[in-house]
Amino acid sequence: KFFNELFQTVPQFNFNNCIDWTQYSYKKLPKHPRPIVAWIGRIEDNKNWREFLLIGQKLVHDNPNTELYMFEDPTLSKPEEREKFQEMRKRLNIEKNLTIHANVPNTEMSNYFSKIGDSGGFLCITSKVEGAPYAPLEAMSSHCPVLTTHCEGTETMVIHNQTGKYYNIGQIEDAFNQAK
Repeated sequence: KFFNELFQTVPQFNFNNCIDWTQYSYKKLPKHPRPIVAWIGRIEDNKNWREFLLIGQKLVHDNPNTELYMFEDPTLSKPEEREKFQEMRKRLNIEKNLTIHANVPNTEMSNYFSKIGDSGGFLCITSKVEGAPYAPLEAMSSHCPVLTTHCEGTETMVIHNQTGKYYNIGQIEDAFNQAK
């Protein structure tokens, strides 16, 4: 955006990172009986895990059968951040709905995305800032809907109400409404 404001007459070209389309495609798997809402990231501020837990709490309150999956690498978080995460999930009373998937190989994610999409769930991206993330494309190519914050990196992949949904960062009610 800043580039466009300063250099309005200079052409700009953006190239997303490529993904392996032979690996990322829909897989017909046994249907999961409950909706799954997934999140991928690190337990750190920019990935905005707190917001995911708050959105998840609203979704679980609306439908107690909702399952929350968080895909992460626990070695990448600071101990104090991990402690805050544990405290918040207990305080929100969503522990029985929340499953942590640690260090899932990328080669297995297409199966998860297919399962999530078929469950009636979606991938929820709560990041404050993103580059050109793989996750939305990988999810969409496996028939998994995407709800994301409207941040620069996701703008190249998600078109609101066409290829996914945006919600306003910090607006839990907006995220809940878009999810519904």
